[in-house]
Amino acid sequence: MPEHVTGLREVVDGLTQLGAEVADLDVFGPLAVEATRIIRNATPKRSGALVGTVRSALDDNTVTVTAGSATVRYAARINYGSPVLNIKPRLFMQAADRVLGPQLPQRLEDGITEAIKRAGLE
Repeated sequence: MPEHVTGLREVVDGLTQLGAEVADLDVFGPLAVEATRIIRNATPKRSGALVGTVRSALDDNTVTVTAGSATVRYAARINYGSPVLNIKPRLFMQAADRVLGPQLPQRLEDGITEAIKRAGLE
């Protein structure tokens, strides 16, 4: 399950109104890189094709990591399992949530505090 931080959108909107940009939050880029690394390490590596499709995207206050492609269509079956095909769930996509989830509130708070300082809004 993705991690959601209640009130983050309102905080980002408030910072933007005060003159601090979301781009000033140096939290999301490193989170995307770290989440991608964690998921790649947790991805089953039978042929290596699946791990090669793990990628991240940043959009404002969202980090999205995806796996699979048009030629590697089995990412969901490997992650969630398939009783019909006798595939047990591996839940490799949830690895980043398990590792980064508990750290997320503090990391966001630190990033917001830094953005406020840089914008001279203390």
